[in-house]
Amino acid sequence: MEQAGLDHDLFMTQYAGHARERMKMVTEKEMTTGTYSDISLYDAIIAVGGDGILSEIINGIEERSDSDSIFGQKKFGIVGAGTSNGLAKSLLHASNETYSELESVYLICKGFHHSVDLSTYKTYNNLYRGFLSFSYAIVADVDIESESLRCLGSLRQDIYALW
Repeated sequence: MEQAGLDHDLFMTQYAGHARERMKMVTEKEMTTGTYSDISLYDAIIAVGGDGILSEIINGIEERSDSDSIFGQKKFGIVGAGTSNGLAKSLLHASNETYSELESVYLICKGFHHSVDLSTYKTYNNLYRGFLSFSYAIVADVDIESESLRCLGSLRQDIYALW
């Protein structure tokens, strides 16, 4: 981003749920962990990670009182650096590009964008936003239970699902 001349701030998560917490921060008092601004002041939010980090970002924004405004005004980007990278791969495929982190960064820096529908799942007490799909427990089971096969990369999920 520096090479492209884009002004940006870097926020590195330290633990699960950290991105969600950061997206909810509004006041200066809440931002004592660094020199960060309220996300409403940014033009875009770019995540480097897997689908889970973007899910944290989207659901953290959903908890803000100005979430509709943020979703309506901001561009979001993803540089796939997780296990499966479903959204990053889908977006690059839709742009007729091959999947790589470099391709993602290049397209983001050039300002290319593609609309994505968000789905909403509402329970009695909670509201969840998603960008790929909501599915029953088999997908979560495969993802979590295949952790012992992580050394196989994304192939671990295929092997475990057939097992």
